[in-house]
Amino acid sequence: MTMTRSDGFITVGNLLGWKVERVPLTRHNTGKWMVTRTRFSKLIHCATGASSSTMEKLEAESWPVLTTPELCPRVHRDNCVSLKLQEVDEDTVVLVSNTPQFSRGIHLRHLTMMHRRYSTDEEERRTITYVMVIPDSEANKRSRESEQSRGEVLWVCEGAAYMTLSQIDDSTLRVTYDNCTGCKNELHAQRLLVEWGHEAIRWEQLVTPSRLLSMLKIK
Repeated sequence: MTMTRSDGFITVGNLLGWKVERVPLTRHNTGKWMVTRTRFSKLIHCATGASSSTMEKLEAESWPVLTTPELCPRVHRDNCVSLKLQEVDEDTVVLVSNTPQFSRGIHLRHLTMMHRRYSTDEEERRTITYVMVIPDSEANKRSRESEQSRGEVLWVCEGAAYMTLSQIDDSTLRVTYDNCTGCKNELHAQRLLVEWGHEAIRWEQLVTPSRLLSMLKIK
């Protein structure tokens, strides 16, 4: 397999039509773990002049899919449970998620601040970005320490992801799903790559009309 680099990313293949790229593992500044980053991308070819309307349809479905707690198991793991803690405004929500790790006898938990951002470039091409950040604070730290003292809960307190819908021209869109988080080693990073790839595919299945699925092409 030929490997190419672009902005630090290495192309490692494709997953059901999604182009898959990775940045080589780096050591976290604490020295305690590694940092992995993976990006999935795909082009959507629309009818001539239809990229704007197609983007609006995808946007209308994407925000509810990403921010509705009941849909969390359909995008992430089947046993993932999510609650909406706060709706800051129409473009920002805060969620908390819990995923049992039965093999380890613990629950993985994390907060997510989800923000939707719109932009337009000098050629009037639109971009919609969904930013997902795991925030932290002193109050969260105290809560984590209380729960983790029982040895049943492990809080993830660092990580980020974003999904971007970009207008390339009047008949083409690009969707990108980019994740970055800590991991233990290369094997752990590969498992996360597969998990994130499944999330991109599930998002695609939930928001894309069936007539468009056949037109999705690798970047």
